Amino acid sequence: MLRVLYLYRNLTRNLLRTGLTCAAVAFPITIYVLSTATVDGIDKFLDNSAKQLRLAVTHKASIINPLPTSYVAKIRALDPERRRIVSVAGLRWIGGKMPDNPTPLSTIALEADTFVPTFPEHQLTQAEIDAWHRDRQAMVVGKGTAAKLGWKVGNRVTMMPSLPPYRPLEFHVISLAEKSTDAITLWCRRDYVYEEFKKAGFDDDIIGFLFVKCASAADMNYVRGAIDELFANAPDATKTQVGGLGQLAGGGDDPGGRAGAVSGGRAGGGADSLRRLHAHAAAELHRSPHHAPRHRPRGLCACPGRLAAHRGRRGVLAFVARAAADGHCRPAEHGVTPRGIWPRPRNGECGIRNAK
Repeated sequence: MLRVLYLYRNLTRNLLRTGLTCAAVAFPITIYVLSTATVDGIDKFLDNSAKQLRLAVTHKASIINPLPTSYVAKIRALDPERRRIVSVAGLRWIGGKMPDNPTPLSTIALEADTFVPTFPEHQLTQAEIDAWHRDRQAMVVGKGTAAKLGWKVGNRVTMMPSLPPYRPLEFHVISLAEKSTDAITLWCRRDYVYEEFKKAGFDDDIIGFLFVKCASAADMNYVRGAIDELFANAPDATKTQVGGLGQLAGGGDDPGGRAGAVSGGRAGGGADSLRRLHAHAAAELHRSPHHAPRHRPRGLCACPGRLAAHRGRRGVLAFVARAAADGHCRPAEHGVTPRGIWPRPRNGECGIRNAK
Protein backbone atom coordinates (compact mmCIF):
# COMPACT_ATOMS: atom_id res chain seq x y z
CA MET A 1 0.00 0.00 0.00
CA LEU A 2 2.89 2.34 0.79
CA ARG A 3 4.38 1.78 -2.68
CA VAL A 4 1.08 2.59 -4.38
CA LEU A 5 0.77 5.80 -2.38
CA TYR A 6 4.34 6.75 -3.19
CA LEU A 7 3.73 6.14 -6.90
CA TYR A 8 0.51 8.15 -6.86
CA ARG A 9 2.16 11.16 -5.22
CA ASN A 10 5.01 11.14 -7.73
CA LEU A 11 2.62 10.98 -10.65
CA THR A 12 0.49 13.85 -9.37
CA ARG A 13 3.37 16.02 -8.23
CA ASN A 14 3.86 17.49 -11.73
CA LEU A 15 0.89 16.82 -13.98
CA LEU A 16 2.54 18.44 -17.02
CA ARG A 17 5.54 16.15 -16.73
CA THR A 18 3.30 13.10 -16.32
CA GLY A 19 1.19 14.07 -19.33
CA LEU A 20 4.23 14.64 -21.56
CA THR A 21 5.74 11.32 -20.51
CA CYS A 22 2.53 9.45 -21.34
CA ALA A 23 2.29 11.24 -24.69
CA ALA A 24 5.91 10.41 -25.51
CA VAL A 25 5.19 6.73 -24.92
CA ALA A 26 1.80 6.65 -26.65
CA PHE A 27 2.78 8.54 -29.81
CA PRO A 28 5.41 6.09 -31.19
CA ILE A 29 3.18 3.15 -30.31
CA THR A 30 0.32 4.71 -32.28
CA ILE A 31 2.60 5.38 -35.26
CA TYR A 32 3.85 1.78 -35.19
CA VAL A 33 0.35 0.30 -35.07
CA LEU A 34 -0.93 2.47 -37.93
CA SER A 35 2.16 1.79 -40.06
CA THR A 36 1.92 -1.95 -39.49
CA ALA A 37 -1.76 -1.94 -40.47
CA THR A 38 -0.98 -0.09 -43.70
CA VAL A 39 1.88 -2.42 -44.65
CA ASP A 40 -0.18 -5.53 -43.92
CA GLY A 41 -3.05 -4.18 -46.00
CA ILE A 42 -0.80 -3.59 -49.02
CA ASP A 43 0.83 -6.99 -48.55
CA LYS A 44 -2.51 -8.82 -48.60
CA PHE A 45 -3.54 -6.84 -51.66
CA LEU A 46 -0.38 -7.81 -53.57
CA ASP A 47 -0.59 -11.46 -52.51
CA ASN A 48 -4.08 -11.62 -53.97
CA SER A 49 -2.75 -10.16 -57.21
CA ALA A 50 -0.46 -13.15 -57.72
CA LYS A 51 -3.48 -15.45 -57.65
CA GLN A 52 -5.22 -13.27 -60.25
CA LEU A 53 -2.34 -13.59 -62.78
CA ARG A 54 -1.21 -10.03 -62.18
CA LEU A 55 2.37 -8.75 -62.25
CA ALA A 56 3.35 -5.79 -60.10
CA VAL A 57 5.78 -3.36 -61.74
CA THR A 58 7.58 -0.95 -59.42
CA HIS A 59 10.64 1.27 -59.49
CA LYS A 60 13.83 -0.75 -59.24
CA ALA A 61 15.25 1.40 -56.45
CA SER A 62 12.21 1.41 -54.17
CA ILE A 63 8.51 0.63 -54.17
CA ILE A 64 7.72 4.20 -53.12
CA ASN A 65 9.52 5.82 -56.06
CA PRO A 66 7.10 6.96 -58.81
CA LEU A 67 7.14 5.85 -62.44
CA PRO A 68 6.36 7.85 -65.60
CA THR A 69 2.83 7.48 -66.90
CA SER A 70 4.26 6.76 -70.36
CA TYR A 71 5.27 3.29 -69.12
CA VAL A 72 1.64 2.19 -69.39
CA ALA A 73 1.54 2.66 -73.18
CA LYS A 74 5.04 1.19 -73.62
CA ILE A 75 4.11 -2.00 -71.79
CA ARG A 76 0.91 -2.32 -73.81
CA ALA A 77 3.00 -2.04 -76.98
CA LEU A 78 4.85 -5.22 -76.03
CA ASP A 79 1.75 -7.21 -76.99
CA PRO A 80 -0.39 -5.24 -79.46
CA GLU A 81 -2.58 -8.26 -80.20
CA ARG A 82 -3.38 -8.79 -76.51
CA ARG A 83 -2.49 -12.48 -76.54
CA ARG A 84 -0.25 -12.39 -73.48
CA ILE A 85 -1.14 -9.07 -71.84
CA VAL A 86 -4.82 -8.61 -71.08
CA SER A 87 -4.57 -5.12 -69.58
CA VAL A 88 -2.14 -2.67 -67.99
CA ALA A 89 -3.18 -0.38 -65.14
CA GLY A 90 -1.19 2.51 -63.72
CA LEU A 91 -1.99 2.99 -60.04
CA ARG A 92 -1.36 5.76 -57.56
CA TRP A 93 -1.78 5.24 -53.84
CA ILE A 94 -3.41 8.23 -52.15
CA GLY A 95 -4.19 6.69 -48.74
CA GLY A 96 -6.53 9.08 -46.99
CA LYS A 97 -8.61 9.37 -43.85
CA MET A 98 -11.99 10.73 -42.90
CA PRO A 99 -12.22 14.10 -41.12
CA ASP A 100 -13.97 12.52 -38.13
CA ASN A 101 -12.06 9.23 -38.10
CA PRO A 102 -8.25 8.92 -37.74
CA THR A 103 -8.18 5.37 -39.13
CA PRO A 104 -5.96 5.32 -42.26
CA LEU A 105 -7.63 4.23 -45.49
CA SER A 106 -6.08 2.33 -48.38
CA THR A 107 -7.28 4.27 -51.42
CA ILE A 108 -5.88 3.63 -54.89
CA ALA A 109 -6.52 5.70 -58.01
CA LEU A 110 -6.27 4.25 -61.51
CA GLU A 111 -7.50 4.78 -65.06
CA ALA A 112 -11.23 4.30 -65.52
CA ASP A 113 -10.97 1.93 -68.48
CA THR A 114 -8.44 -0.42 -66.84
CA PHE A 115 -10.13 -1.15 -63.52
CA VAL A 116 -12.66 -3.76 -64.65
CA PRO A 117 -10.37 -5.88 -66.90
CA THR A 118 -7.41 -5.72 -64.51
CA PHE A 119 -9.39 -6.53 -61.36
CA PRO A 120 -12.21 -8.86 -62.46
CA GLU A 121 -12.49 -10.44 -59.00
CA HIS A 122 -14.65 -7.51 -57.89
CA GLN A 123 -17.43 -8.86 -60.13
CA LEU A 124 -19.20 -5.54 -60.62
CA THR A 125 -22.65 -5.57 -62.17
CA GLN A 126 -23.26 -3.86 -65.49
CA ALA A 127 -25.04 -1.02 -63.73
CA GLU A 128 -22.04 -0.49 -61.45
CA ILE A 129 -19.65 -0.58 -64.42
CA ASP A 130 -21.72 2.03 -66.22
CA ALA A 131 -21.72 4.23 -63.12
CA TRP A 132 -17.95 3.85 -62.82
CA HIS A 133 -17.37 5.07 -66.38
CA ARG A 134 -19.99 7.81 -66.19
CA ASP A 135 -19.12 9.43 -62.87
CA ARG A 136 -15.60 10.86 -62.43
CA GLN A 137 -16.09 10.86 -58.65
CA ALA A 138 -17.14 7.22 -58.53
CA MET A 139 -15.62 5.02 -55.82
CA VAL A 140 -15.70 1.26 -55.26
CA VAL A 141 -15.39 0.52 -51.54
CA GLY A 142 -14.34 -2.76 -49.93
CA LYS A 143 -17.16 -4.28 -47.95
CA GLY A 144 -15.10 -4.42 -44.76
CA THR A 145 -14.24 -0.73 -44.90
CA ALA A 146 -17.84 0.14 -45.80
CA ALA A 147 -19.15 -1.79 -42.79
CA LYS A 148 -16.65 -0.13 -40.46
CA LEU A 149 -17.50 3.38 -41.64
CA GLY A 150 -21.22 2.76 -42.17
CA TRP A 151 -21.16 3.57 -45.88
CA LYS A 152 -23.80 2.48 -48.36
CA VAL A 153 -24.22 2.72 -52.10
CA GLY A 154 -25.24 6.25 -53.04
CA ASN A 155 -23.43 7.98 -50.16
CA ARG A 156 -21.30 11.05 -50.82
CA VAL A 157 -18.11 10.97 -48.78
CA THR A 158 -15.32 13.52 -48.33
CA MET A 159 -11.81 12.23 -47.75
CA MET A 160 -8.52 13.94 -46.92
CA PRO A 161 -5.75 12.28 -48.97
CA SER A 162 -2.39 11.39 -47.45
CA LEU A 163 -0.48 13.16 -50.26
CA PRO A 164 0.14 16.85 -50.86
CA PRO A 165 -1.58 19.19 -51.50
CA TYR A 166 -3.86 17.51 -48.94
CA ARG A 167 -6.91 18.80 -50.77
CA PRO A 168 -10.26 17.27 -49.67
CA LEU A 169 -11.71 14.92 -52.27
CA GLU A 170 -15.41 14.13 -52.62
CA PHE A 171 -16.48 10.70 -53.89
CA HIS A 172 -19.73 8.91 -54.71
CA VAL A 173 -19.98 5.31 -53.50
CA ILE A 174 -21.25 3.22 -56.43
CA SER A 175 -20.41 -0.29 -55.21
CA LEU A 176 -19.40 -2.20 -52.09
CA ALA A 177 -17.82 -5.08 -54.06
CA GLU A 178 -19.69 -7.70 -52.05
CA LYS A 179 -18.21 -10.62 -54.01
CA SER A 180 -14.61 -9.43 -53.90
CA THR A 181 -11.98 -11.06 -51.69
CA ASP A 182 -10.48 -7.62 -51.05
CA ALA A 183 -12.58 -6.09 -48.30
CA ILE A 184 -10.27 -3.18 -47.48
CA THR A 185 -9.17 -1.27 -50.59
CA LEU A 186 -11.02 1.75 -51.94
CA TRP A 187 -10.84 2.42 -55.69
CA CYS A 188 -11.26 5.76 -57.44
CA ARG A 189 -10.48 7.32 -60.81
CA ARG A 190 -7.06 8.84 -61.34
CA ASP A 191 -8.26 11.49 -63.79
CA TYR A 192 -10.42 13.05 -61.08
CA VAL A 193 -7.62 12.99 -58.50
CA TYR A 194 -5.17 14.52 -60.97
CA GLU A 195 -7.50 17.36 -61.88
CA GLU A 196 -8.19 18.16 -58.22
CA PHE A 197 -4.47 18.18 -57.40
CA LYS A 198 -3.82 20.34 -60.45
CA LYS A 199 -6.23 22.98 -59.15
CA ALA A 200 -4.00 23.31 -56.08
CA GLY A 201 -0.86 23.73 -58.20
CA PHE A 202 0.37 20.12 -58.15
CA ASP A 203 0.66 19.24 -61.82
CA ASP A 204 2.31 15.83 -61.39
CA ASP A 205 0.37 13.08 -63.12
CA ILE A 206 2.56 10.23 -61.90
CA ILE A 207 1.92 6.62 -60.96
CA GLY A 208 3.32 4.68 -58.05
CA PHE A 209 3.29 1.23 -59.65
CA LEU A 210 1.61 -0.77 -62.39
CA PHE A 211 -0.35 -3.98 -62.52
CA VAL A 212 -0.17 -6.10 -65.65
CA LYS A 213 -2.93 -8.66 -66.11
CA CYS A 214 -1.64 -11.70 -68.02
CA ALA A 215 -3.56 -14.31 -69.94
CA SER A 216 -1.95 -17.33 -68.24
CA ALA A 217 0.66 -18.32 -65.70
CA ALA A 218 3.09 -19.22 -68.49
CA ASP A 219 2.74 -15.74 -69.97
CA MET A 220 3.64 -14.13 -66.66
CA ASN A 221 7.27 -15.30 -66.83
CA TYR A 222 7.66 -14.03 -70.39
CA VAL A 223 6.04 -10.66 -69.73
CA ARG A 224 7.99 -10.21 -66.53
CA GLY A 225 11.33 -10.49 -68.31
CA ALA A 226 10.19 -8.41 -71.29
CA ILE A 227 9.16 -5.46 -69.09
CA ASP A 228 12.39 -5.30 -67.10
CA GLU A 229 14.44 -5.67 -70.28
CA LEU A 230 12.50 -2.82 -71.92
CA PHE A 231 13.35 -0.36 -69.15
CA ALA A 232 16.76 -1.76 -68.17
CA ASN A 233 18.66 1.30 -69.43
CA ALA A 234 15.97 3.86 -68.64
CA PRO A 235 16.45 6.49 -65.91
CA ASP A 236 13.56 4.86 -64.05
CA ALA A 237 14.38 1.16 -64.29
CA THR A 238 11.64 -1.25 -63.25
CA LYS A 239 11.38 -4.33 -61.12
CA THR A 240 8.59 -6.72 -62.05
CA GLN A 241 7.59 -9.21 -59.38
CA VAL A 242 4.91 -11.67 -58.40
CA GLY A 243 3.93 -11.77 -54.75
CA GLY A 244 3.76 -9.65 -51.64
CA LEU A 245 5.35 -6.47 -50.43
CA GLY A 246 8.50 -8.20 -49.24
CA GLN A 247 9.38 -9.29 -52.76
CA LEU A 248 8.44 -5.93 -54.28
CA ALA A 249 10.68 -4.16 -51.82
CA GLY A 250 13.59 -6.27 -52.96
CA GLY A 251 13.49 -9.15 -50.51
CA GLY A 252 13.25 -11.78 -53.22
CA ASP A 253 13.05 -15.25 -51.76
CA ASP A 254 14.72 -14.16 -48.54
CA PRO A 255 12.21 -14.59 -45.71
CA GLY A 256 13.72 -11.58 -43.98
CA GLY A 257 13.49 -9.34 -47.00
CA ARG A 258 10.26 -7.69 -45.97
CA ALA A 259 11.43 -7.00 -42.46
CA GLY A 260 14.66 -5.55 -43.78
CA ALA A 261 12.87 -3.30 -46.21
CA VAL A 262 10.53 -1.96 -43.56
CA SER A 263 13.18 -1.51 -40.88
CA GLY A 264 15.67 0.19 -43.18
CA GLY A 265 18.35 -2.48 -43.07
CA ARG A 266 18.69 -2.96 -39.32
CA ALA A 267 17.13 -6.41 -39.24
CA GLY A 268 15.85 -9.13 -41.49
CA GLY A 269 17.24 -8.22 -44.91
CA GLY A 270 20.77 -7.44 -43.69
CA ALA A 271 23.14 -5.98 -46.27
CA ASP A 272 20.59 -6.29 -49.05
CA SER A 273 18.15 -4.14 -47.10
CA LEU A 274 20.87 -1.55 -46.47
CA ARG A 275 21.56 -1.45 -50.18
CA ARG A 276 17.89 -0.81 -50.90
CA LEU A 277 17.86 1.94 -48.28
CA HIS A 278 20.66 3.86 -49.98
CA ALA A 279 19.28 3.23 -53.45
CA HIS A 280 15.98 4.79 -52.34
CA ALA A 281 17.73 7.74 -50.72
CA ALA A 282 19.79 8.39 -53.84
CA ALA A 283 16.71 8.31 -56.05
CA GLU A 284 14.93 10.74 -53.73
CA LEU A 285 17.86 13.17 -53.76
CA HIS A 286 18.37 13.13 -57.53
CA ARG A 287 14.68 13.63 -58.22
CA SER A 288 14.76 17.02 -56.50
CA PRO A 289 16.34 19.91 -58.44
CA HIS A 290 17.18 21.66 -55.16
CA HIS A 291 19.73 19.04 -54.16
CA ALA A 292 22.15 19.24 -57.07
CA PRO A 293 25.73 18.55 -55.90
CA ARG A 294 28.09 21.47 -56.44
CA HIS A 295 31.58 20.39 -55.46
CA ARG A 296 33.81 17.39 -55.22
CA PRO A 297 34.93 16.49 -51.68
CA ARG A 298 38.59 16.09 -50.96
CA GLY A 299 40.12 12.65 -50.73
CA LEU A 300 37.95 10.96 -53.33
CA CYS A 301 39.53 8.76 -55.95
CA ALA A 302 38.72 9.15 -59.64
CA CYS A 303 36.93 6.02 -60.88
CA PRO A 304 36.65 5.88 -64.70
CA GLY A 305 33.14 6.60 -65.82
CA ARG A 306 31.94 7.51 -62.32
CA LEU A 307 33.78 10.75 -61.56
CA ALA A 308 30.67 12.83 -62.29
CA ALA A 309 28.85 11.22 -59.38
CA HIS A 310 31.61 12.21 -56.90
CA ARG A 311 30.24 15.68 -56.16
CA GLY A 312 29.18 16.64 -52.70
CA ARG A 313 27.77 14.52 -49.90
CA ARG A 314 24.61 13.72 -51.86
CA GLY A 315 26.65 12.89 -54.94
CA VAL A 316 28.64 10.38 -52.88
CA LEU A 317 25.41 8.82 -51.64
CA ALA A 318 24.08 8.45 -55.19
CA PHE A 319 27.42 7.05 -56.39
CA VAL A 320 27.61 4.43 -53.66
CA ALA A 321 23.93 3.53 -54.07
CA ARG A 322 24.28 2.93 -57.80
CA ALA A 323 27.50 0.97 -57.39
CA ALA A 324 25.98 -1.17 -54.64
CA ALA A 325 22.79 -1.76 -56.63
CA ASP A 326 24.91 -2.91 -59.58
CA GLY A 327 26.82 -5.31 -57.35
CA HIS A 328 30.18 -3.54 -57.88
CA CYS A 329 30.92 -2.63 -54.28
CA ARG A 330 29.64 -2.85 -50.73
CA PRO A 331 28.30 0.24 -48.92
CA ALA A 332 30.54 -0.52 -45.94
CA GLU A 333 33.61 0.04 -48.12
CA HIS A 334 32.68 3.71 -48.37
CA GLY A 335 31.67 4.19 -44.76
CA VAL A 336 28.00 4.48 -45.67
CA THR A 337 25.67 3.95 -42.76
CA PRO A 338 22.06 5.02 -42.16
CA ARG A 339 23.34 7.76 -39.81
CA GLY A 340 26.43 9.02 -41.64
CA ILE A 341 27.21 9.21 -45.35
CA TRP A 342 30.82 9.96 -46.34
CA PRO A 343 33.46 8.07 -48.32
CA ARG A 344 36.24 6.20 -46.57
CA PRO A 345 38.96 5.68 -49.21
CA ARG A 346 41.44 2.89 -48.69
CA ASN A 347 44.95 3.74 -49.95
CA GLY A 348 43.52 6.18 -52.47
CA GLU A 349 41.12 3.64 -53.94
CA CYS A 350 37.38 3.45 -53.54
CA GLY A 351 37.26 -0.35 -53.46
CA ILE A 352 35.03 -0.76 -56.49
CA ARG A 353 35.44 -4.04 -58.23
CA ASN A 354 35.11 -3.65 -61.98
CA ALA A 355 32.27 -5.73 -63.34
CA LYS A 356 33.09 -8.01 -66.21
